Amino acid sequence: MFERLGKIESVMLGIEDHGILTCSLTFNFGGSVQSFGGYSLHSFDEEEKERVEHAAGTDFILCILKACGVNNWEDIKGKVMYALYDSERYGQIMGIRALPFEEGGTFLISEWQKRWFSEK
Repeated sequence: MFERLGKIESVMLGIEDHGILTCSLTFNFGGSVQSFGGYSLHSFDEEEKERVEHAAGTDFILCILKACGVNNWEDIKGKVMYALYDSERYGQIMGIRALPFEEGGTFLISEWQKRWFSEK
């Protein structure tokens, strides 16, 4: 894992314009910005033809709160954290990690996906 230190300048948790429940954290790296998140936090029920809640979405939100060391989504804004990447090229953010002297921990998308979607 490669890391990049940044400050979370904005957060979003809500329904985007295509009707998908999602969340994101926007990092400011001092001259560039990049968002982490954008995953669908619920699923589409083919029989009912509507979006329905999914425990994986709740878990995703809880994992981010724990990694950031906060109890409220709004308290994430302003946190300084590491954005984690698979390569030195700084492509897509694959996780987040708290500073060693701060409350919080690490959250990796790959671990969350294995826990919830390993059979797919």
